[in-house]
Amino acid sequence: MPTLNEFEYPIYYLEILKRLNEPKGIRQLEKETGLNYHKIYNALKNLEIDGVVSRRDTRKEKLYYLTEKGYELLRKLRVILVE
Repeated sequence: MPTLNEFEYPIYYLEILKRLNEPKGIRQLEKETGLNYHKIYNALKNLEIDGVVSRRDTRKEKLYYLTEKGYELLRKLRVILVE
């Protein structure tokens, strides 16, 4: 699957990324965003392929968190949205 340009992500990806200021599982993201499990799962999978998020497996669940590339992407998007 080809990776997406950082400005070609669907807008709901931003809703997910904004909430990853700390590691979170898909169920927690469901509660916070109102998006369904499969939409979040697919978004996180694509973002992980692109190096924007990373995953850590715990005994209870998979936790997702921003990588340095993810933080940089959020910084760029905030600048664009403010201008």
